[in-house]
Amino acid sequence: MLEVMMALGSYRFGLSTAAYQTLTRSAAWRWPAQDRLGAHPVRQYCGPGAQSIQVEGVIHPHYKGLLGLPNLLARVPALTSALGTIASANSALTRLGLSVPGLGGRSGSWQLEAMRADADTGNPLLLVDGRGRFWGYWVIESLEETETRHLADGSALSVVFSVTLGYYGEEAPDAIKADTSIVGAIRGVLGI
Repeated sequence: MLEVMMALGSYRFGLSTAAYQTLTRSAAWRWPAQDRLGAHPVRQYCGPGAQSIQVEGVIHPHYKGLLGLPNLLARVPALTSALGTIASANSALTRLGLSVPGLGGRSGSWQLEAMRADADTGNPLLLVDGRGRFWGYWVIESLEETETRHLADGSALSVVFSVTLGYYGEEAPDAIKADTSIVGAIRGVLGI
């Protein structure tokens, strides 16, 4: 069973993927000062301001034997073809909100690459923590990673990452709402 600390869309933060060590949440409220003649300025509440979350952690790619798999795939074309088929099937399941552990899913530093590609689409992602708390929709504002302790082929033994998320809102855009209803229908049919 996959332990999940937090899920951002189809990305899982946990010990077997990308475990975070710190989570910093910032919130602001808008109180602009209104000047008054002959008196001190007074503040007027205008509503909530921007929210952000910073997630920082470390990935150890060698955990669960995944270190060097991309290099192995480059050297053994038959294995690449077989795993490519499995990965394509798992990618399709992941897009539907389903995941099959062990089928070459998004984990470790590969998850960071996939997050970069998803951030390029500009779509907000649903954020839910491991306790089932719904945080609303968030966008990936920035992603940093630092590799250390490299092997001879350039594979890193440790990857420190930092992801900054900006609050999009509780409501998904119309395109995502349509996709969510399809996922709900498929989950209902499969009994998940």
